[in-house]
Amino acid sequence: SGLVRRAAADGRMTQAVELLRTVAAILPGFSSADGLGDLADPVRLAAGDRAPRLVCLPSPMALGGAHQYARFARHFQGRRDVLVPTVPGFGPGEALPLSVDAVVEVVVEGIRRSCPDGRPYVLLGYSSGGQFAHAAAEIMEKAGQPASGVVLLDTYLPGDDGKDELWRQMFDGMLDRESSLGGFGTARLAAMSRYSDLIQDCLPGALTAPVLFVRPRESFATGTDDWRAEWPAEHEPADVPGTHFTILEDHAEATAAAVDAWLTRMPAG
Repeated sequence: SGLVRRAAADGRMTQAVELLRTVAAILPGFSSADGLGDLADPVRLAAGDRAPRLVCLPSPMALGGAHQYARFARHFQGRRDVLVPTVPGFGPGEALPLSVDAVVEVVVEGIRRSCPDGRPYVLLGYSSGGQFAHAAAEIMEKAGQPASGVVLLDTYLPGDDGKDELWRQMFDGMLDRESSLGGFGTARLAAMSRYSDLIQDCLPGALTAPVLFVRPRESFATGTDDWRAEWPAEHEPADVPGTHFTILEDHAEATAAAVDAWLTRMPAG
């Protein structure tokens, strides 16, 4: 992790990424949920009887985890369930996914554990976690257990080679926040590397459920004009205060209120 920080500080991101890929290749991997072993239960951050409940996927990056939704979930306490399934590979000794299918299989199992009673649910994903939320929604829809909707919080799709400076500043933004987790260990950095590769092949497919696409009004990056995320499929847009990072930090309440307003407009059932 120290070498990665040094490389990032020196502007050698390519070397940092290659180092993390090498580490990830050495660590154990899984190709299905069965190969992962025991799956941790979803983390409940809020409880309430109002439908639909929210099942939230964190960003599969170094900052990721249920803690990302702590402030967001306060808005729903006593009104809606808010649960966060496990995204594996970020803890010491945890195996890393070997494919997109392996990740989605684990996410789908987490969704089913979050919704054991058949009540309506909405999937929500932050940053690149939105890609896996959308992919899981596609699977659940085909399985006859569809989500009532999908919420994407500032999800950037891969494939835009003109945003190198934006990605560099996004990485810097993560490093600026690592003290909130007590530092990034090898497991978190290696997992980020693996997921960064997998999201290249996790592009959105056909989905019937409505999509809310939430974007911040401010850029976290300096000197870049083309900073706003775009979603190519049909969706309802919502702009909220803050940046890519602060929509779930200082401005989490405003983000939650925008999501809640959309949920409230949904037809019952």
